[in-house]
Formats: sequence, structure tokens, C-alpha cells
Amino acid sequence: MVSSMTGYGLGESSNDKTGFRVEIKAVNHRFSDILVKMPRQLNSLEERVRKMTAQTLVRGRIEIYISFDNASALSKEVILDEALLRSYMRALDQINLLFPDLVRDDSVSLVASWPDILRVDNPALDGEDAWQCLEPALQQALAGVQAMRSQEGLRLAVDIRVKISSIMQARERVALRAPFVVQEYKTRLENRISELTSQTPLDEARLAAEVAYFADRAAIDEELVRLESHCRQMMETLDDTGQIGRKLDFIVQEMNREANTIGSKSNDLDITKDVILIKNEIEKIKEQVQNIE
Repeated sequence: MVSSMTGYGLGESSNDKTGFRVEIKAVNHRFSDILVKMPRQLNSLEERVRKMTAQTLVRGRIEIYISFDNASALSKEVILDEALLRSYMRALDQINLLFPDLVRDDSVSLVASWPDILRVDNPALDGEDAWQCLEPALQQALAGVQAMRSQEGLRLAVDIRVKISSIMQARERVALRAPFVVQEYKTRLENRISELTSQTPLDEARLAAEVAYFADRAAIDEELVRLESHCRQMMETLDDTGQIGRKLDFIVQEMNREANTIGSKSNDLDITKDVILIKNEIEKIKEQVQNIE
């Protein structure tokens, strides 16, 4: 089943001690790139978060944002640095001795604003207890990403199949048209030679050699067969399970190679038009494949 690399998921979980909110955003990337942003007191859980995420989302740039729920029982504590305060006060006493005319203001609000007198301390967090609450929220968010990826993947698969069908139809028209190109070239060459050498007998052997050379140079049978094979292989791959993005990317490159060769050998307006159509469809498929896991 085709899975996109684009997705979003949100998960929330809480217990009698705390609550968590997990938000995950995923976009396409050649490899796996997981970015985790969480409060510092949860750093011990980052490796678990990464491991669970990597097991579920194999490719893509994954951004994970973890925060405490506003209703969390985790509260911060304000700590007074008594030793530093006493040092400040001694310094103020010395200033009073040196400059007795200065008015001293020791209001509580002013003292509290002095640097490093007060600090906000996060209470110790039990890693296992936190994980028991965080894990369900992470699972919920990952499931949301997977659901969106699957939905987007289904849409991509349908659209790619439509484009492959368009390529196959154009390839069929080229295959039907190709045999006539050589015959028409022979007719044009005969007419041209007749115009230039109306008094001289036509050299059939020379004409046949020239036509054979043109036919060999313009032959696209092998390219058409390989293009059809690549199209069928892509259709089959879209039904495979697992990570198929890299395989599809390889197939579309091979399709583009065959289309370019057919175009370079083409000496016919109708074939050229269909080759342009094929290459346009391949380019669109290439862009879509970049977002498949």
C-alpha cells in the first residue's frame, strides 16, 4: 500500500500526576530525519521517543513537539538563594558606610529583582512515571500521522495510475506510427532523387542502403518495449507493501531515459508530440514519487 511522507498527528494523555501533548509534523525527505523538541526535564526519554517514531515512520523529516498539558500537576517552585541575599545585604551595608548620605531602599519587590536572588526550579520527574503517561500520547500522534499518510498515499497512487495509463496510450500510438515513418522517408527520398536526376536511372541499391541506414538509426522498437515494461513494473510496485518510494524513483528514471532516447531518434511530428506528452507525464510522476515513503 502506498504511503505518503506527509502527515500530521496530535496526541494527548494524562494521569493523576501529569499530562502530555504530542504534536508530530512529517514531510518528505530522502532519509529519516527525526527532530524532537521537549522540556529539558524529559531529556532522558528522548531516545525512547526517537526509537518508537523510527519504528513507525521509516522515512521523512519528522518534527515532534512534546509539552506538558496546562492541567498538569507538575508545578514549578521558586527558590530563594539565601546565601546570595546575605552577600547582597553585606555589600549594601558597606555602601552605607562609604556613602551615608545615600537613601537605602530595601523593599521586598526591589530585593526580589536582584540578579539570581530567585530562581525557578522544576521538580524532579520520575522517568518511568512520565513515560507511562507520554507513551499513549505519542502512539496516538503517530497513528494520526500514519492515517494521513495512508490517505494521501492512496490519492497519489490513483493519480500515478492515471498518468501511467496516459503514457501507455501514447506509447501505443508511437508503436503504431513508427513503421510508417520509414516508408514515408523512402517515398520522400525517391521523389527527391527523381527531381534531381530526372534523366538518370534510379539506383535502387543505393536507395535501399540509404533507407536501411535511416531505419536502423530511427528504430525505437527496443525502447518502446522497455518503456512498456517499466510502466507495468510501476503499476505492480504500487500494489506492493512496505517502503516503495526508492524503487518507484528508480523506475521513473528508467522511464525518462527511454522517453529521451525515443525523442532523440524521432524524425516524425506525430511521434514527437506523443513523446512530449510522455515526458510531461513522467515529470509529474517524478514529483509525486518524491513524497512516497
